[in-house]
Amino acid sequence: MKKVLTATVAAFLFASVAVLASDTKGKTETAPKTAAKLVGEVICISCYVDHESKGPEHAACAASCAKRGVPMGILEDKTGNVFLVVKGHTGANADLQPFAGKKVALTGRWFERGGAKIFNLDTVTETK
Repeated sequence: MKKVLTATVAAFLFASVAVLASDTKGKTETAPKTAAKLVGEVICISCYVDHESKGPEHAACAASCAKRGVPMGILEDKTGNVFLVVKGHTGANADLQPFAGKKVALTGRWFERGGAKIFNLDTVTETK
């Protein structure tokens, strides 16, 4: 009887852990199933968040920040959302720095988790 009770309690605990582990309530986890395109301005995220710096007049500062390793991102035209741009598990500053302060079109995949908007870069091209 004791072995049956122990086995029942163990099975209940195992099932409870599995249910709790699969609970995603309150978590934002979205990503497109296919390649996505994002159009906007290349910005220095730190300068944009701190003092809303953007545009051609901020291009030299953004490029300088990128060279020092400050993360660059995209200020999306359509929504005004800011995306941190990565390339796999590394930053994408080397790809974005030549386009600081300019409008670009990116291809890749976007993700949102915990409120952070991330764009995983495949290609970047300047646009008008």
